Amino acid sequence: MYSDRIRTFIQVAEMGSFSRVAAERSMSPASIMKQMNVLEQRTGVTLLRRTTHGIELTEAGQYLYSRAKELIAEADAAVGLARQIDGRNTRTIRIGSSLLRPGIVLTELWDQLCPDGGGYRFRLVPWDDDRDRVLSVIASLGRQTDFLVGAFLSRQMLRLARFCPLGTYNLCVAVPRSHRLAGRDKLTLEDLHGERLYMVKGGDIPQLCRLRDTLRRKHPDIRLTDAGFFYDRSVFRAREGSGGALLTLDAWADVSPGLVTLPVDWDFTVPYGVLYAPQTAGPAADFLQALQEKLGERGGEGV
Repeated sequence: MYSDRIRTFIQVAEMGSFSRVAAERSMSPASIMKQMNVLEQRTGVTLLRRTTHGIELTEAGQYLYSRAKELIAEADAAVGLARQIDGRNTRTIRIGSSLLRPGIVLTELWDQLCPDGGGYRFRLVPWDDDRDRVLSVIASLGRQTDFLVGAFLSRQMLRLARFCPLGTYNLCVAVPRSHRLAGRDKLTLEDLHGERLYMVKGGDIPQLCRLRDTLRRKHPDIRLTDAGFFYDRSVFRAREGSGGALLTLDAWADVSPGLVTLPVDWDFTVPYGVLYAPQTAGPAADFLQALQEKLGERGGEGV
């Protein structure tokens, strides 16, 4: 906000020594002296008098010191007030962000829908996807975070929160890099015959229940194996080491370097979107309404 030389000048005036100021600022005394010489040259005024007892201010230096202190205090107060005004006009939205459910999906979509930001700023709140804790994280929406972003399809999850769809993800299959299918560009269901396919437990996600039913009826040679109700990093690590195929999403292709994510010749997709507390209020409620309006103007889902 103001010249660094002025700030240095004030320190020199108060400490009366180039060396003491240099030590305070982790600089050399010569650097401090050079700043003061440049300040005097630029102002055309002699500000300091070197004496055997240290540095003294000239009459002009005394005046600049007192006025500079006042002006800096006024400038700092003005900046503080400006920040308060900006804080009133800019509302912060807290978005949970994890490896499987990155908050940047929502922030990038909002940048497309509303390039000027609409008066909102985003703060990403890290969480770790732990499948044993995911329901408690969802239950805390509105306290630690305002929104989570991802494919939240579980009936257990949707009993705790509300869901606003943004788009769809393709269901894919991931296999270890050493797997016989890893080099394929695209899989058929016949390719998976004889394979163990790990997927979430049945009965909780309608879209996956339909897939499970189709596989059981038409492709009984695919051995379906439960991988728990929810995925976290441990589910992917398990497949890296012990083989088998894992039902996954195209959005998770980069989650595990030890797995190759492959598209499958089927039409199964799942929606992804924003999860939020049933009783959303304040800036979060305003943002949600603005998001839904922008999506409506765009013609439906986000991407």
